[in-house]
Amino acid sequence: MLEVAQDEQMVTGAVKSFANAYGYKQFAYLHTEGLDIRTFNTYPEPWNKDYLVKNYSRIDP
Repeated sequence: MLEVAQDEQMVTGAVKSFANAYGYKQFAYLHTEGLDIRTFNTYPEPWNKDYLVKNYSRIDP
């Protein structure tokens, strides 16, 4: 589903469906393309902002 996703809503839906199928209520998906980093997750916005600002993707992709 991720390979054919054409927008953020489709990516979020695909990851959410996968997580729910395995019993998870929360999910986080990191997409990198060059220096561009995007996250798709169900975590609170302050957490998401800290993750990106503090470059946690370098140690926890």
